[in-house]
Amino acid sequence: MQIAVFSGKRGGYGAMKPLLRHLQSHPVFELSLILSDQHINENFGNTQEEVKNDFPKYSTLKMIQKNSSPDSRVDALSQMMRSAAIYLKKNKPDLVILYGDRSEVLTFALALIHFNIPIAHIQGGDTSGNIDDGIRHSLSHFAKYHFPSCDESKNKLIELGIEKETICAVGDCHLDEIYSKNYPRYEETLHSLNIDIESKFCIFLLHPDTVNNINYNKIIVPIIKYLLKIFHDVIAIYPCSDHGYGEIVDSLIKFKKNDNFHLYKNLDAPYFWSLMSRAKLFIGNSSAGIIETAAFKLPTVNIGERQKGRLRPNHIVDTNYDLSKIKEAISKAMKFNFKEIKSPYGEGGANLKIIKFLESKLLC
Repeated sequence: MQIAVFSGKRGGYGAMKPLLRHLQSHPVFELSLILSDQHINENFGNTQEEVKNDFPKYSTLKMIQKNSSPDSRVDALSQMMRSAAIYLKKNKPDLVILYGDRSEVLTFALALIHFNIPIAHIQGGDTSGNIDDGIRHSLSHFAKYHFPSCDESKNKLIELGIEKETICAVGDCHLDEIYSKNYPRYEETLHSLNIDIESKFCIFLLHPDTVNNINYNKIIVPIIKYLLKIFHDVIAIYPCSDHGYGEIVDSLIKFKKNDNFHLYKNLDAPYFWSLMSRAKLFIGNSSAGIIETAAFKLPTVNIGERQKGRLRPNHIVDTNYDLSKIKEAISKAMKFNFKEIKSPYGEGGANLKIIKFLESKLLC
């Protein structure tokens, strides 16, 4: 039985790695891995190279995004839709597993339903800001099986009219590798990345806000300048490929000559987690800040509305883009007592729960 898994982004791939290993070694399920978007884009580190080290056999769907404008994003998605049609005409998996709430995932889902191929969706039922909610809920309505990350998201799916028997709340998939400590020692990570940083550093990861009109050139430079004042080093990572990413990248590049500023198009998930294990602050608007930082007891500041509505652990400090408010949020986050940490996303084991549920539905 052929089970295909689609990934368009570094974060989703890192979360699903244990699932891919389970499928690869399964006595009945046969894994087909499909990549597109950021995985095949040099502007985001061409992360298929990371995938190739783990799973050498995979397919790609063409998607060339020239810049960060909305029309370039839509044009790239149309290329991917055409490439998906060509792929699905030759290959018809028995089930396709999709992760998250991104436009390339929805694009592939639209192709799948026209080929009458069943979908299993991970992380449905969540609520957040941005255009993500509409995409995520659309994917839930297209899917046959559902793997939400918490009970609240399960209840949301039921409210949306999804049949309860098709839902299995598994926790968040990112946490499997984190709680298993399946990432390098901090010293090994520094050696692999060829950097030498002091113990007091922060991680900055800001994605585009695709709903509100944000002047990134105006806000990012003061934020980074302040972070470099209060931390010895700043590790910054490129945003995702949502329209508007170019302004963020342009702002970050201005600091490349600073020896204490380390900018990466991509960090392989194990390196990312290794750095999180020693960082003093995580700041930006990535879901990693909401979902993953609790496992590391890492103070976290969430900026803006991209994650608005997403269920969050109690250590997250939310703020707007005003620098004075960000300074206050950082101070508050650094004082949190992690003995009182509460996270709704579980402590690992999500990917194996997905396998067990699929076995019960597909192999009975």
